[in-house]
Amino acid sequence: MILTLQLTPAQLSRLREDASRAGVDPAALLLQRAGYTSAEDVSPEKEAQDWQREAERFRQWADSHTRKGPGLSLQDMTRESIYGEHG
Repeated sequence: MILTLQLTPAQLSRLREDASRAGVDPAALLLQRAGYTSAEDVSPEKEAQDWQREAERFRQWADSHTRKGPGLSLQDMTRESIYGEHG
């Protein structure tokens, strides 16, 4: 959903300053003030922690798979073998 606000230049300036002090973008600050998110949900530190947690979960998932399996021959990995007449 797109929401358009008509702010005076003074209001826009204050919103940008407040958002800068809070370390979030203006839209996130408005959502926070409206009660739709908390400061923890939109902080840059929280976002970085979320990405680190997701990266660790992905590494654990990838490591849970066996590394032994049928390999492909060099011929099977050629462009011609993969794309055939379409390549």
